[in-house]
Amino acid sequence: MDACTITPSVRSESPTGRRLSAPIAAAPHKWEDEAEAAMWEDENEATTGYGGGSECLLWHLPDELLMYILGFLEARDLTSIVLTCRRLFVLGQESSVLARVGFAGDWPTDTTKALYQRAAREGNFEANMKLGVACLYGEGCSAAPGLASEMLMRAEQLAGPNDPFSWLLYRPPWSSDSCSKALIFKDMLALAEENQNVVTRRYSGIMYCVAKTLWLQHDEESREKGEEWFKLAAERGCGEAAFEMFNILTPATATRDVSQRLESIRYLRDHGFSASHNVQMTLCNEYVRGNLAGASQAAAVQYVRRIVEANASPATGMRCDQGDLDRSGKMRYILVDWLVEVADLKQFSRDTLYMTVGLVDLFLAKQVVLRKSLQLLGIACMVIAARFSEAEVITIREAAWLTDNTYRYEQVVRTMGQALCVARGRLRSSTHLDFVRMYIALTKVDFFVEEMMHYVSELVLLFMSVATSSPSLVAASVFYLTQLSRKVPSDECWPEALQFWTSMSVADFAPTVLEIQKCCFSSENVKDHRGVELKAVDERYQKRTGRAVSDEFAPPTMAEVQSALAAHDAWPSAGEADMDEDPSEVPDESTFASPTPGWTSVPSDYASAAQEGDEEMDVDIVDAMSAGQVGRGDKGRSASALSNVTNGVLGSGAQRRAKRSSSITTPMVPEMPPHPAGFNSAFEGFAIFGDSEF
Repeated sequence: MDACTITPSVRSESPTGRRLSAPIAAAPHKWEDEAEAAMWEDENEATTGYGGGSECLLWHLPDELLMYILGFLEARDLTSIVLTCRRLFVLGQESSVLARVGFAGDWPTDTTKALYQRAAREGNFEANMKLGVACLYGEGCSAAPGLASEMLMRAEQLAGPNDPFSWLLYRPPWSSDSCSKALIFKDMLALAEENQNVVTRRYSGIMYCVAKTLWLQHDEESREKGEEWFKLAAERGCGEAAFEMFNILTPATATRDVSQRLESIRYLRDHGFSASHNVQMTLCNEYVRGNLAGASQAAAVQYVRRIVEANASPATGMRCDQGDLDRSGKMRYILVDWLVEVADLKQFSRDTLYMTVGLVDLFLAKQVVLRKSLQLLGIACMVIAARFSEAEVITIREAAWLTDNTYRYEQVVRTMGQALCVARGRLRSSTHLDFVRMYIALTKVDFFVEEMMHYVSELVLLFMSVATSSPSLVAASVFYLTQLSRKVPSDECWPEALQFWTSMSVADFAPTVLEIQKCCFSSENVKDHRGVELKAVDERYQKRTGRAVSDEFAPPTMAEVQSALAAHDAWPSAGEADMDEDPSEVPDESTFASPTPGWTSVPSDYASAAQEGDEEMDVDIVDAMSAGQVGRGDKGRSASALSNVTNGVLGSGAQRRAKRSSSITTPMVPEMPPHPAGFNSAFEGFAIFGDSEF
C-alpha cells in the first residue's frame, strides 16, 4: 500500500477574531499506511480536541497569560512554537516575551544576530550580555565595537547600580587607543558625561565603570579623573563607588591617622544600607574592631546582626540536577583543588579564589554542565574573578594554556559570556570567607590560629557549594571546629563576644558543624584517576605557615563534636543529624567512567608560558597560541611535550611516577571538539524574528 501523507494542523483565533489554520511542522509526516495515519488522527483528536470536539484549553487562555508562558521558553523553542499559528506568532514577538526568553546553550552568530538585537533592545539581559561579548571579541559573529558598546551599556543598566561589572571586559592595558576595548570605553565615557547632571541612580553604574577604567590606567591624570567619577557615582547611590572612595581616603600609609580614618568610615556609613557587599562587610569589620566613628555601640551591633542574619541563608535556593557529574561531588572536588593550585601559582588573593568557586557553584546550581566542560567552566570563572579583583589578570590565551590547550580561546570566551549571564552581573556576593575574617577581627586570634581557620575554611570550599550554603553559619562552624581542634574548652569555642555581636548561639549553627565534620573530617581523602591524593589546600597552608598540617591540626572526631555540642545543649534532634548515613561518602573509583583515554593536564613549567600583555582581547587576534609560541627563550618548552610527560606518553618510568606536586594540574576532562554542540547556534528558525516587524 502506498504511503499516506498527513499534515496535522492547529486551529486558533487570531487577535482580530479570524479563525486560522497553520501546520504544526514545516514538513509533513509520512505514515506507512492509511490505517496508521487514521489511528494517529483519532489519538490526536482525543488528546488535543482538534478533530471536531472541544477546543484545546491552551487557546482559551487570555493573551496576557499566554505571553507569560512563552516568556519561560528558550529562544530555540519559541521560534518553533510561533510557527504553529498566527496568534502565537504575534504574541511571541511582544516586548514582554522577548525581554524574558532564554538563550541558554546558544551563542550569537551573524545569522541569529537580528533576534539577539531585538531581544536585547526589549531589555533581555542575557541577549545583551552574549551579543556584547560576541561583538567585542569577534567570536561567533563579526566584530562590531559599536554594537558591543551598546549591548554592554544596556546590560550594565539592567544589572542595576549595586554591582557594576562590565568594566572587567574592557579594562586596560590596551594594545592601542583604537582597539575595541578603548572604543567601548570612549562610548561609556560619552554616555557618562552626557548624563553627569542626572541625579538618579540610573547612570551611576556607568559612571563607576568609567571611574574604574580610568583608575586602572595608573597615570596621575587618569586617577584624578577616576576619583572625580567615583565621587559622582557615589553621590548617585552606587555603593561600590563609595567603597572605592573609602579606600582612596584611607590609604595603607595613613592607617594611623585616626581622624582621617574616622571621617572615611562616616562617609562609608552614609551608604551602609546599600546592597553593596564591600560596603556592608567593611562597615562590619570596622565596627567589630571598635571603630564606631561616632555611632553608638547599640547601632553598630544592630547593623552587624542584620548583616549576619541576612547571610544566614544561601545565595540561591536552586539546585540543578547535574546528571553527568557524580552525585558524591568528586568531580567538583577535583576542580576546586585544581583552582586552588592555579590561584597559588598566580599568587591570587583568597577573595579571587572564593569568588571563582562561588561563580562555578552558582552556574552548577542553575545550569546543567557536562563533565567534559567542567574544567572549562572553572578556568572561565577564574578569568572573570581575576579581572574583577586582581591587578594582574589571567589572559584568555593563558587560561586556555593552563588547561594544556584542552579548550580553545573561543570556548573560554563563550563560557565567560555564559557565566556572566547566569550571575546577571552580581559577581561578588558574601562567602564564608568574609565572616571568618570578621570573627577573626573580633576575637583577635594569633597568626597561626588565623591561618588554621582559613585552612578549615578552604577545606569547606572543597566539599560544600558556596552558592547553596549559608555564609555566616558556615563561618561560625569553621571558627567553632578550629577552636575545638585546638582542645579549647567547649564553653570558649564560641566566645561571648561573638554571641553578643552576632546574636547567634551554638545551637543556631550546630547542624552546619555536624555537616562540616562529616564531609571534611570523616570522609576519605579524594584521589584522582591515578590514585594520587589531592592535597592542594594542605600544601597551601604549609607554604603560608612553614608548618605541615599534620603537625598542627588534629581534626575533631564525631565523639568530640557531639560532646561539645551537648555541653551547649545544642545537639540536634535525630531528624537533623542522622549519624547512620554519611552523605559525603566517596564512592569507589570503579563507579566512575575511566578518565584515562585522551585526558590532558597543564604543563608544570609555568615560567615557559609568559604571555604578552593583554592583546588577546583585540578582536583581530582570535586564534589560540600554538604550543611553540608559548615559551620564551631557550627555557621555553612545548606545552604538548610537557603534557606527554605528565600523562606518561613520553619519558622514563621515573618521569611517569613523578609526584603530583610537579604539576599544577589534575587531569580532569577528556579532549573535546573545538565547539561544544550546545554552543552552535545555526538554528534556522531564528531567522523568522529578523524578518518580522512589530
